[in-house]
Amino acid sequence: MKKHNSKPGRRKTKWLVPTMAAASGATGLPMDAIKEAKRAGCTAFPANGNVDCTLLLKFLAEHPEILERAGASVNMAVEEALTKRAERIVAEHRANVAIGEFLPLKDMKQDGTRFVMELKRKAFALPRRLAHVFALETDAINIEQKLNEELTEVFSDISKKPWTSMTCPKCKTEIQS
Repeated sequence: MKKHNSKPGRRKTKWLVPTMAAASGATGLPMDAIKEAKRAGCTAFPANGNVDCTLLLKFLAEHPEILERAGASVNMAVEEALTKRAERIVAEHRANVAIGEFLPLKDMKQDGTRFVMELKRKAFALPRRLAHVFALETDAINIEQKLNEELTEVFSDISKKPWTSMTCPKCKTEIQS
């Protein structure tokens, strides 16, 4: 009986693309090499029109003469390293999602929009608040200093408010930023 390296209930995922042109773009191989591989009997081309890029690369690695005629080459070590890296990144992401170590994009957009709107409200209120100061002041340096003070106050006030929060997955405390 054969041992399977994958988890029970999980299918092995394939690197499928819908057309030969898409396979050319995904693998960086010339279209001539892909067409020649199909004519040579490569099993990467099922009847539904999709192309299994993994099988295509393996086939072309075993038949370098096809690539030589098309003026290209496949480095399987590089392809395998890139595949392993992508699988590791996806696994890390899934683990982070499972333990809740992320902020949902919807919440971040909502909090970011609130932050920007509050900042705009305070910034657009500055001319009304400072109109009497600027009307009476003739020294540009004093005007600039007063404006810098007011802007510093606005940004300081905005930064003191919690704009987003999340619960720490380990200690279950609320973290605000």
